Formats: sequence, structure tokens, C-alpha cells
Amino acid sequence: MSESEQGETTEAHTTFWQIARPARKEMIIAGLLAAVAAVLSLAPVVVLIELARAVLPAISGGGIDIVRVWSLIATLVVATLLHGYTVKKSYQVSHWADGTLAEDIRQQQITKLSQLPLAWFTTHSSGRVKKFVQDDVAKIHMLIAHGAPDITSAVMVPLMSLAYLFVLDWRLGLLALVPLVLSLATMPFMLRDYSEKSEQFTNSQKELNSSIVELVRGIGVIKVFQPEGKNQGAFLARSREFSTFYLGWVRSTVHPAAMIQIFTSPVFGLFVTVVAGTWLVVSQGVSPIGVMAALLLINNVAGPLMMLARMSIMFKEANEAAAELTDFFNIPVVPEASGAEHPADNSIRFDELSFAYVEDATVLDGVTARLEPGSVTALVGPSGAGKSTLAQLIPRLLDPTSGQVRIGGVATTDLTARQLYDHVGFVFQDAYLMQLSVRDNIRLAIPDASETDVIRAATAAQIHDRIMTLPRGYDSVIGEDAQLSGGEQQRVAIARAILRDAPILVLDEATAFADPDSEAAIQQAITELVAGRTLVVIAHRLHTITDADTILVLDDGRITERGDHDSLVEQGGSYAGMWARYETSRRRNSSAAQKTVSEQAVSDTAAKETAR
Repeated sequence: MSESEQGETTEAHTTFWQIARPARKEMIIAGLLAAVAAVLSLAPVVVLIELARAVLPAISGGGIDIVRVWSLIATLVVATLLHGYTVKKSYQVSHWADGTLAEDIRQQQITKLSQLPLAWFTTHSSGRVKKFVQDDVAKIHMLIAHGAPDITSAVMVPLMSLAYLFVLDWRLGLLALVPLVLSLATMPFMLRDYSEKSEQFTNSQKELNSSIVELVRGIGVIKVFQPEGKNQGAFLARSREFSTFYLGWVRSTVHPAAMIQIFTSPVFGLFVTVVAGTWLVVSQGVSPIGVMAALLLINNVAGPLMMLARMSIMFKEANEAAAELTDFFNIPVVPEASGAEHPADNSIRFDELSFAYVEDATVLDGVTARLEPGSVTALVGPSGAGKSTLAQLIPRLLDPTSGQVRIGGVATTDLTARQLYDHVGFVFQDAYLMQLSVRDNIRLAIPDASETDVIRAATAAQIHDRIMTLPRGYDSVIGEDAQLSGGEQQRVAIARAILRDAPILVLDEATAFADPDSEAAIQQAITELVAGRTLVVIAHRLHTITDADTILVLDDGRITERGDHDSLVEQGGSYAGMWARYETSRRRNSSAAQKTVSEQAVSDTAAKETAR
């Protein structure tokens, strides 16, 4: 092993013990109990050998020491009971430690995920996040729950068996080493290039996980556009790559692995002992009772080798998982402010804002604007202009690369999370409802809100009547007995924002997924929200923002125009062009709808005439 590899291994081991520190004491206790159990596991063989020594003289006319025989039997009973108890306690302690550690790690993960900037999630796929939260914790679980008992047993049982055989006769000890030596000589061929292959396996698994998540998310598109299941996308390609790599790895190790299985098998151990033991009895004067002990114990010497090999692999995987988790926990979080200053009002100011999700890919570039308290500001522009990014900077879901967002004259970086979210509410384009009751989804804003306040917020959001038609009303659970349309989900999200009663509200495409009826209801709900609040709206349906106090037109990360609807139309710039295209599209859609209605009316009339 090279010096660099040794350094990496030492660092990984250190990382694992840092992660496992809360469970270290329990792991030591589990190991000690497993060591006692390993010693006690030899009791049946030792007692049998000693019984043979006590009973066999009777065949040649000698006497039997009855007291010794019963003492040995009593010893066997006690040792067996103690062995069972210590094995059970060893696994109880290790699994208790594992459960406690896993809970602690997951709590840290949830806390960490809630502290990470939103930009981090845009550059890390769901598959990779799933690996941090589930797969890496599972790998550490295997080592914590099974490592101490299994490794201790796999080391102690061979050592104690060899020690006993060497005490009986050194030649029997050497005989028992034959399967072990042959297995160890074959082991390097099985573990050749293991570090490199293991790293490839981990990376391939990450990519496959990401592809699986992508496939599940896009299953609707696949069903529509590839109904015959001929998807040749990333998932199948990654799956084939993973299978090709894994099968190649297995092929290179299958022959040495099979040889080791043969050398450590009971049949091979018995074969070596019978052949060599017979020669030792006949030619070397070794006691037949000693050979019988070798027959019973030889499989204890080499048999645990495969367990140690598996635990070694498990240990390496746990080390890699611990390193990944440590890197995850070391990701910089959104720093918490002191909160010493308080906003003077509900104004918003963008000071020379720039932002990039990744280096050299600027999304916002030098954005400056002031949004007056109690005003309504609309952000419009083509897709990719930076509207949603600018909106997400206000509640600090993202932090600017340069420049500042100020609320009431105070930079958002100087406000605590509590201060910030007391001032700013946010309704996302894709309203997310948790698998909780409708009531609890609304109460996410204020968990201790009264029933009256929840109903008042739902009524203002134009969703109360729909909730009351659900099987259990406000107690109906989203995804179970509450199936809501996109527009209805959006109104629940707006009810949540109304309940929060924040003086600043940001709406990101609130009517994006709404049908005409839902859109009208959402617009009515927004009207309820506007009074006394500073409202920031992102909209593609331009008729919804014609009454806005200010419209900011963004293009390529910059504000290119600003003003109210009438003044921007009069200027004849990009907004005027957007409005003209939008009006043309609305008229065309309206004419098409009227034509369809007329054709349907004519068809119905003709059908009635035919029926007569």
C-alpha cells in the first residue's frame, strides 16, 4: 500500500471513529461480552474431550470418576447458558448503540438540510441526498450493530481454538493452521484492486440512484411519449453501465473466492484432519483423543475467515460513508445573524444584486430597485430572466453572490431567521403540501393557531368551502382522503400565508397551475392578502398584474424596464411587445373557445331535429 493510500485509510478510520464517538463505549462493552461468549463457545468441545479422557479408561477395565463426569456435565450446562446470555447481551448493547447513533445522525442531517442554502439543492440531485440520508447511515448501522460482536467472535474463536490445540499437542495446532494458511494465500487475489473498484462502485451507485429518482419523477412523460417502454434515457444507460462494471468485478473475484470457500469449508477441514490425523496417530504417536479435538475445532480456525473478510469490506464501506457524512456536515450553512437591528418598515431594497448558482453562470447582474411599503410589485420577463431567483433572495432562500437585500433598511443577512420569516411570507409556484391533515398543513405557519384563525385564513383564501366537501373536512389527510387539484393546493398554501400574516408577501407564479375557476378564486384570495402588505408577484398571465403599482421587466438577469402597466405599454418596449402577444393569444383562445361552443350548440340542435 502506498503512503498516500495509508494516509487516506488512516484519515477514513479517524473519520469513522469521530462519527461513531457517541456509541464507542457501548461498542467496547459489546466487544467484551462477545469475547466472553467466544471463550464459552469452546466449552462443549473441551468438556467432550475431557469426558472422553474420563470415560475411555473404562473400556480397558479401569474405573470412572463419577464426580468428575458430573462436574464436567454441570460445567457444560452453565457454560452453555452463559454463552447464550452473553451473545444476547452483546447484540442488545450494539443494536441499542446503533439505534441511538442513527437517530442522532438523522437529527443532525435534518438540521443541516434546513440550514443549507437553496442553491446547494440545485446542484445536488435527489439521488445524492438520498444516499447521504439513507444509504450512508445504513452502512454505518451495519458496522455499529454487528461489527463489535462479529469481529470479536471471528478473532477470538480461532485464537482460543488454536491455543487449546497447541496445548494438547503442537502438531495438532500446526495441522489446524493448514486451511487458514491456504485461505490467506488466496485472499490477495480476491482483493486485488479492491480500493479502486470500491470507489467505482460507490460513484456508479450515486449516478444510478440519481437516474432512478429522475425516472420516477418523469414517469408521466415516459408513459405518454414512450408507451411501449422503449425508454433509452439516462436510467437504462446508467443501469447498463453499472451492471457491466459489477459483473466484470464479480468475474475477476469469483475463482479466488470459490477457492477460499473450499479451504474454509467443513468438508475440507475434516478431510485434512482425517488424512493428516491418521498419519500422526499411526506414525507420530499422537493421541486419538487429540485428533478428535482437532476434528471438532479445525473449522473454528479457518471458518471465520470469510466473516472477517466481509467485516473488512463492511468496515471500509462504513469508513467511506463516514467520510461522505463528514463532508456533508462540513458544508457551509447560511450564517445566523445577531438580530440586533429591526426593520423600520415593510420596504424592500435591492442593492446591486448579483447571483450565480455556479461559477461563471450569472443569473442576476447588478439589480437595483426599491419596493415601497404597502406597494404591489410585479416581476415579469422571459423564462430564465431571473425572476424566481430575485424573489427567492427576499426571504433569503438564496444569498446573493454580491450586493444586498434590505428590508426596512436592514440587510437580510443581519436578521435572524425568526425576524426574517415574521416579516416575509412566500408562496411557491409549486405548492407543496405535506402528508398531514389539511388543518395541519395550514397550521405549518403558526402551529398553535386556533381553529377559528385556521378557518378564517381558509375562507379568505377561497378554499374553506372545498375543504368542507372532503370526507373529514379539515381532518382529511393530503394524499389519503384529500385529493386536491393544483389550484386548490395553491389556495391552501395561500391560506397558510394569510395565517402567517407577514407584512411582506412573495408570490411565485401563484396561478401557474390553476384552471379558470381556480385562477379567479386565487386572484380573490390575493386581493384579501394585499391590504396593508408589500406584495411581490411573479406572473406570466399579464392580465393579473395590470393594477400593480410597479412592474419590473427582467431580461438576462438585469432590469430593463420599470413602471406601471399603462406607462410601459406607452413606451413601446419589451413589455409592450409581451402585452401585445399576450392579448393576441388571449383573443385567439377566446375565439377558439367560442367557436367550439357554437359548433357544439349546432350539433346538439341537429341531434334534436334528427330525434324528432
